[in-house]
Amino acid sequence: MKKDINQLAEVNLLSEGTTEDLLKEYAEQIFNETMTDPLIGIKNDDHSGFALSMEDGLEFMYIRSKSPRDMTLIRKSHDNKDLLAIYFFYGSTFDYYVENKIEKSVQGLINGIIIHNYSSNVRISLLKDREFNFVVIRVNSMALDKYFQPLADDLKKKFFSKKPILLYENLDQNMLDHLRSVGHIQSVKTTSRYLIFGKSIELLALTFNLILTRNHYSKVIVKIPEYDNVVMAKNFLISDWQNPPSIKQLSKFMGMCPTKAKILFKQVYGYPPHKYFKKKKMEMAYQLIMETDYDTAKIGRQLGYKNLSHFSVDFKKYYGTPPKKYSMQKSDSPLATN
Repeated sequence: MKKDINQLAEVNLLSEGTTEDLLKEYAEQIFNETMTDPLIGIKNDDHSGFALSMEDGLEFMYIRSKSPRDMTLIRKSHDNKDLLAIYFFYGSTFDYYVENKIEKSVQGLINGIIIHNYSSNVRISLLKDREFNFVVIRVNSMALDKYFQPLADDLKKKFFSKKPILLYENLDQNMLDHLRSVGHIQSVKTTSRYLIFGKSIELLALTFNLILTRNHYSKVIVKIPEYDNVVMAKNFLISDWQNPPSIKQLSKFMGMCPTKAKILFKQVYGYPPHKYFKKKKMEMAYQLIMETDYDTAKIGRQLGYKNLSHFSVDFKKYYGTPPKKYSMQKSDSPLATN
């Protein structure tokens, strides 16, 4: 039986503090631990985390843990128009809800990016023993001016206003690889500050590139029932690599016309269905190459390619290297995952 997230115990977190202050509150309120140095952070068999507030308005926090109890984390809104929060969640399952002026939610998120400013209350519902891994990067306009010229003006127009925002993106394999490497920074004592700075800039650059290639957020508002339809349609789309549904079949599944189905799908996932399918298929190919001993011919057939040269061309177009060569080099690849 699904639990009512409105009945979960509430934990109020700081609205004004830095990520270092926020990590201290996580440690005390959620894990009952006292933390003295946020950069060293917390690390044991159950959970780990660290935080750093850098110069020029750039902040970073990482947490890996399991929720010790059912709870809802609450972050209150405030009037700081010059602060943007970007949450990178991976290997996590929870509900994320933004209150006040937009009343939007992301339910059952597993791997994704959530971006919001501070003009709305935010509620994150976690259930006991559910694993959650996330990185938070907070950035202000001064940091954008310093590190992201000439993109800063466009980014500030998009993000820094009184209008509440909630943008959601799925994480692709490239972003997941970058995030999975974050946890290792904690063991690098002498240079961890510099590694955190570099990782923050890297993740922001990847995220801003993703956002600035999309110009349609203000044109389409996805309501919660429609969002649920799109998520189910996405699962339907990638349920069979060899026989994917046509746009006509997909739109019928979503209960709407093909034009609206394509618009809503692109609004949520950033790509029309056929491009999203190709993208996820290439990411699956990458995963199978890196995590199995299958030869590339078997992987190609498993993903629905009757002509294996087409598989090689598509993979090279996406990753810059043919799959066979990638497979041979995987043991030496810095992107290889355990």
